[in-house]
Amino acid sequence: MQRMKVRDVMSSPAVKVTTATPFTGIVATLLEHDISGVPVVDERDRLVGVVSEADLVDRQVRGYRRPFVSLVTDYFTSRDPDWMRRVGGLTAGELMTRDADTVGPDDDIALAARRMSRTGHKRLPVVDGGVTVGVVSRHDILRPYTRPDPDIIADVRRLLADPFRIAEDHGIQPSVSAGVVTLDGTVRRPVDVEIAETEVAGIPGVVAVDSRLRAHERSTNPSPRRRSDL
Repeated sequence: MQRMKVRDVMSSPAVKVTTATPFTGIVATLLEHDISGVPVVDERDRLVGVVSEADLVDRQVRGYRRPFVSLVTDYFTSRDPDWMRRVGGLTAGELMTRDADTVGPDDDIALAARRMSRTGHKRLPVVDGGVTVGVVSRHDILRPYTRPDPDIIADVRRLLADPFRIAEDHGIQPSVSAGVVTLDGTVRRPVDVEIAETEVAGIPGVVAVDSRLRAHERSTNPSPRRRSDL
């Protein structure tokens, strides 16, 4: 049993457009698939950027009909160095945001979640060797939390029976309710408490771990690095 990867939840193949796709074609793609953004690829299917609803709306708001003074103000205050290209853009290649944030198919979904939280993105292209192989969204990240409790507890018990991940000499009694796993019982050392909590928390669908574990031995040395961090 391994932590869930991006490839396990991503949408594939990715809905995407090319650099030559016109404004109206981008709009049609977003509406047809009910999505807020789409990867832009070149003729070799390699990711070159992302175009979003915000980019399209921005193009309409910042069009050439705006007063010259307003455009000059934008030039000195805009964070986007490609502002002139985007103002007059008519294709995905002209409207897109370059240097898009991405994740890989073998990245942990927790990494994708942190990246979305940091950047505010709702969707991230999944890139493997430069090629766009899928898209992962906030909805995709949340999907594991729909797993039923019987499936989760089965994974917890398999984990606790694995001597390579959890020390064998334990008396852990797990239970689960609405995705919250309760760990009761005993382990040998305080560090084993940390290991058990961390490993169980990484099981797909686990919302939280309520640990009531107790250690037989008292540790006198600093805790070694957790197994889940290796």
